Amino acid sequence: MLLEESQVFLLVVESGNISQAARELNITPSSASKRLRKLEERLGATLFYRNTRSISLTDAGKLYYEKIRPALDQAKAAEKAIMDLTNSPQGSLTIAAGAMFANQVLSKTISRFSSDYPDIAIEIRITDEPISLASQAFDICIQWGDLKDTQLIAKKLTSERVSLVSSPEYANANDLLKVPLDELAKHYISLTHSYASNTRKITQSIRHNESRQPQLKVNSVELSLYVALAGGGMCAAPRYACQQYIDEGKLIDLSHLVRPISIDAYAVFHTPPSQSEKFRTFLNYLEKDISEIFSDPS
Repeated sequence: MLLEESQVFLLVVESGNISQAARELNITPSSASKRLRKLEERLGATLFYRNTRSISLTDAGKLYYEKIRPALDQAKAAEKAIMDLTNSPQGSLTIAAGAMFANQVLSKTISRFSSDYPDIAIEIRITDEPISLASQAFDICIQWGDLKDTQLIAKKLTSERVSLVSSPEYANANDLLKVPLDELAKHYISLTHSYASNTRKITQSIRHNESRQPQLKVNSVELSLYVALAGGGMCAAPRYACQQYIDEGKLIDLSHLVRPISIDAYAVFHTPPSQSEKFRTFLNYLEKDISEIFSDPS
């Protein structure tokens, strides 16, 4: 109550009018006058000279104004500081993502986000392995393919086309455009983690002869792409990652050999993003970059 009474006092002094002070506080003039009387009773001193036309400070009123003005300013500053603490993103943020996505997409997001929110300490963990609810090593994980743990809190970010690619030299040397489908399997760089849940459709398309197993298996999408670039086989890679190499002639697109495939990307959380300003803000930054980088998988 003292704060409310002092606030009325301050506004009356600075506006010179009880009615104006009441309007600013969204109360009636009679309520404002009542708070002033309670303040004077509490202090045991008359703060104003009153008449029908004007209101002015007594000596006690002048002294109280000198003391209460900075005190109320400090109270407002303290209130703002607490509101900033709860509303402004800060603290730490651990993000897990695959190497390819981290290098080509997340790096851009992190650069902008960390510049705009210097009070957030960010740690990036590179992994292509599947995430489970039991893992406490991340705040946000970017995961591709089917989510194995249905209890995860996840938000779909995008769908991306998957291309089957190889270097022109490898394709020509192994006559990939002409060999039977069941012969293609041995040339395919197979993925061993959750990303493979969608790209496995490729091997199902091309492996009719079970004796034709892929020669090479890796647990990194980025590595499979680099092996393909080096002439070590053909791989399935998201379009955003391989399109530049196709345009430059370093890879050729063999996707027409299999049925079209797309893969979904999710942001996975332990805490719903709606409960964390920090998560919500980062997600907004990430979605903006994704909308600029990713193609329409249709």
